[in-house]
Amino acid sequence: MYEIARVLKPGGQLVIGDLGKWSLWAISWRIRGWRGATMWKAARFRTAGDLRRLIEAAGLRVDHLSGAIFYPRWEFAARLMAPLDPRLGELTTFGAHL
Repeated sequence: MYEIARVLKPGGQLVIGDLGKWSLWAISWRIRGWRGATMWKAARFRTAGDLRRLIEAAGLRVDHLSGAIFYPRWEFAARLMAPLDPRLGELTTFGAHL
């Protein structure tokens, strides 16, 4: 995070998309790492609070933090959930966070 803070243009903005530590996606990737998938063995998944602390420790300011809901791979269910996303994203960062 310190390198990002160093190279970020003064007044610039940084947008981070992250799988939440307890999101279903992160859990599935974590399990793949435990089962031997090299790419996911060293992966770290953080909570929104963890991410905020890292950003602020690097001297950056968090202007906005919101969540995103998990969209199932079943297209019909994803379409049903999509209208709820903006409201749920403001209520929780349990899944992914931006």
